[in-house]
Amino acid sequence: MNSQWCTWELGYADALGKKICVYFSEEINRKGIPKFYVAYPELQMSKNIYVKIKGNEDILLEE
Repeated sequence: MNSQWCTWELGYADALGKKICVYFSEEINRKGIPKFYVAYPELQMSKNIYVKIKGNEDILLEE
C-alpha cells in the first residue's frame, strides 16, 4: 500500500471499466489503509478464494 503507483493504477483500471478487487494480507495494519482502497471489493482467501463486496454475497472464484 506504500507504492506511489498503486492508487494511479487502480484509478486508471477503474476508469477503463475493468473489474477490480484488492487483497490485504494478514500482516497489513488495516487502520492505515487509505479509504480509497476500501471502496473496492476485497479478495479474501481461506481454502477457497472469495471476492467480498460490501452489502452483497461473497463471490467464490472457481478454478
